[in-house]
Order: sequence, then structure tokens, then C-alpha cells
Amino acid sequence: MSEADFLNLNTQALHDRFGIQVHDVDLCVLDVNALDAILRAWQAHPLVLFRKQVITEHNLVALAQYFGTLHVPDQTNPASPRLAGVMYVSNLKTEEGERLGGLGSAELSWHTDQSYRETPATGSIFHAIEMPTGIGKMQWCNTQLAYEALPAPLQARISSLQALSRYNAYEREKISDQEKRRLRDRHPPVSHPLVLTHPVSGEKCLYLDISTAYGVEGMDEMESRLLLDELASVMTRPEFIFTHEWRPGDVMLWDNARLCHRRESFDGRHPRLAKRVSVFLDRTAFPCP
Repeated sequence: MSEADFLNLNTQALHDRFGIQVHDVDLCVLDVNALDAILRAWQAHPLVLFRKQVITEHNLVALAQYFGTLHVPDQTNPASPRLAGVMYVSNLKTEEGERLGGLGSAELSWHTDQSYRETPATGSIFHAIEMPTGIGKMQWCNTQLAYEALPAPLQARISSLQALSRYNAYEREKISDQEKRRLRDRHPPVSHPLVLTHPVSGEKCLYLDISTAYGVEGMDEMESRLLLDELASVMTRPEFIFTHEWRPGDVMLWDNARLCHRRESFDGRHPRLAKRVSVFLDRTAFPCP
């Protein structure tokens, strides 16, 4: 795809290899032409940033629905009480002491959202609302660049392999045994291709969640672990990583098929609130497992 497809947007690079920031756009008042330009920009760049945005939850959902089908989780917490599909990422609590959102202030290791699902919603749109300065930074690693860096024999070796993934939240110590059993039953292991192809550009990327992948179909545990560790070490090379310091009003779009991400831990005494929606991206426009 050509950058001429979205040249009417005022953009600058986030990283010398991937990602863009879009200037002079108000996400509350987009017409079809502007939305189409953003779609094409996201197709070309897996990470797209907008700053100084003042948007509602309805704006967030409307934006997501232009790119595909909104994912609506069935849990009520940490979801918005007003609008289905809007998740709160926060360490705040209500006056009654109940959690206002999820994912707190602990470190979140490298992962790609929903890889444990048979059909993941690979588009993420994240709206930063209350963000402490200089802490809780987020990083993305580019799995397309990682794939391109692999030796040709390794590319050929993994071209038709499937990685096995399972939901790992039940491994956290604070979850009860009953909850662990429920989650195991609800999220059985799944398999996804290790390599995805962009339907428009033809470019290939690794699809590997370092936190949930536990094996490779057709390989024993030792062989699987060696291969997955080798791929993970390439994915997380410094030259493939972009680090972002959040500001209130940031809206970030990222493609979980072409990126993995992580978050630094931070002092939980600093209040933090963001809202996130996930979207099943159009398979004719984006690489999807």
C-alpha cells in the first residue's frame, strides 16, 4: 500500500522503523473521508497516535466500529457502566472501595491481547485520561520487523507452524482455586499460525504471544520452548521497540497481530485511568489469525 493513500493526514514518525503520530485531527468530528484515511494509515502502520483528544465513550465506540466489529466482553468489571465494550484500565477505586478498573499498577509483561481466544479481536484503541507524568510507560515491539530479521531457513521452518496458547490469568496467586478451574474450562487451549500475511501489502509478521504461548503443534516441549524463545529474543530486540510516555488526551491505535506490548510497573499511589476498546479488524484489510 502506498503512503499516498493517507497523505492528506499530517503525520510524523514515532519510531524510525514504525508508527506514526497524526496531527490536526479531532476524533469527535470525523467524516467518512477522514476515517478512511485513518484506516489506510493504520493498515500501513501498526501503531497510530493522536494527542490532545477530548472524546466520549460513544466517540471511542464509534471509532472502533468503523474498523470492524466491537468486542463486548461478558464481565461487568472493569467495564464501563454506561456503554458495552468500553473497558477501564485503572488503579482507581470507588468511594465504597471497589475497583473502578482493571490491570492496576503492576508490570504487564510482553503480550498480545486476546491471543488465548480462538478468534482474537486484534485491534486495540486506548484513550489515556488520567496519566501520571513519567511513569507507567508502555512499549510495543514490531513483529513484522522481527520476522524480516529472521534467517531465510528459519522463516521457511515456521511458515506453516501453529503456536499453542492458553489463558494464563489463572496462574496469578490471588485468584481462587475455584476461579482458576472456571477460567480453565472457559478458555481451553487454542492454536494460531506463527506467521500471518497482511492481506493488502503481502508483508509477513510473527504472531506470538510470549506470555500465553506454551508450545508448537507437532513439537515436544523442549523443541517448542527453544523455538519460541528464539523467536521472542528477536521480537524484543531494542531496535524493534518503541517506548511511549502517556499524556492525558492520548489516543493510541495498535494492531495486536503486528505488535506485542508491555507496561512498566508504577507506584499505585498515583491515580491512573484509561479507557480501551477492542475490535475484530476486517480480515480483508488487516492480518488476522
